[in-house]
Amino acid sequence: MYPGSLFNTFSIPTLRGGVVKESVVGIGFVLKKAVVEFQNTTHIMYIDACFCSDGWNILLACFIDGNHHIQPLGFRLCHSESYANWYCFLREIWFCGVDRIGDLVVYSDENRAIKSAVRKAFPGCEHCFCFVHLERNIQKKWCTEYGKIDETETESIEALNEFVKCLNGACIATTRRECKEWIERMKWCESQFREEDDGETPVSDYVKRRWWLFMHTWRFNHLMVRTTNPIESCMSSLCRRMSGLGCAREANLFNHYRILVTWMILRMKKRGVEWWQSGGSCG
Repeated sequence: MYPGSLFNTFSIPTLRGGVVKESVVGIGFVLKKAVVEFQNTTHIMYIDACFCSDGWNILLACFIDGNHHIQPLGFRLCHSESYANWYCFLREIWFCGVDRIGDLVVYSDENRAIKSAVRKAFPGCEHCFCFVHLERNIQKKWCTEYGKIDETETESIEALNEFVKCLNGACIATTRRECKEWIERMKWCESQFREEDDGETPVSDYVKRRWWLFMHTWRFNHLMVRTTNPIESCMSSLCRRMSGLGCAREANLFNHYRILVTWMILRMKKRGVEWWQSGGSCG
């Protein structure tokens, strides 16, 4: 139905009952039509993974089309989020046409295997990370350093809010100098709140090391970088029962694959129907 789509299975020999048999350890699928759509829209690719009830993992890549709808590009079923699995999956996407995109932005969490695989599979891309994940980490680190925050801790809440305000200013600063000024103000906010007068600002130092946050360092125009990763919405939908086979995260291996492919094709067909109903005016 969609020429150029890529399907791969990966197996290893295993000894079962005294007989050597091939055991499937990975299944990959990339929808060519989705890649073509991705080539014609904003070149921001989102990747993440989720667990299935039987121990398999689903690695998933998606993008946001011109109608602001999330469209999956492909998936890989495997046993872990290892570097090898992520690299093989990303290379499959590369071979389906993403290699021709010169301003690719890849958006993910800070998983080490993902970071290494993206660097190897897409050496010319810009790799950025989910801002919502970072905000959670900042709050967690703040609570670790200065105690848990609740509604009675008004001083801590005000200090953290001022800290985040400075962080936001640093993120959208268009010059290095302006960004540095905001970062210094952020460090000052934290130092004023610390009980110890030791000059340490651990939360500010944590943020400062995340250079990809700051707009003035970006190579490509990707203002969506500071949103949450929309692929989490995909992971949520994969818990729904889309057919009589159950949901994609609670089926057996064959039905994991079958449901995922069906879901991807239905998402693409829905886009086509909406485009036709709008008179062909949608992005």
